[in-house]
Amino acid sequence: MMLLPILGGLYLGRWLDDKFKTESIFLFIFIILGIISSFANLFRVAMKNVSKKGRD
Repeated sequence: MMLLPILGGLYLGRWLDDKFKTESIFLFIFIILGIISSFANLFRVAMKNVSKKGRD
């Protein structure tokens, strides 16, 4: 759940850097977006688990 967005950002950023012949700008942008997305997913799952425990 956390690894897929980060690896996706890594591969997409690397591919765009190769395509546009840039240094590593797309790589850094998409890795950061992947990390943010991963933590947003983690937070969403954690909040769902907290609300389930509150109902029990």
